[in-house]
Amino acid sequence: MLEVIRGGQNQIVVRPPDGTPMRVPREWTDAGGERSRSSTEKFFTVDSLRDLIQLVDALRRRGPDGGVNR
Repeated sequence: MLEVIRGGQNQIVVRPPDGTPMRVPREWTDAGGERSRSSTEKFFTVDSLRDLIQLVDALRRRGPDGGVNR
């Protein structure tokens, strides 16, 4: 579970367990209630997968300590 810091119309700022705030597209969440999905609706678009890959790459570059020297 992630702590929601701020919610906007298109993005939500969340705080994962490492404490580093990050923005995620609102459509990736169930904020505002879960959407119903038709059997023909895709779970991921090509653009959303690209965004997810970029997010994962950015998190990996931070390293295990979140990029913070402790």
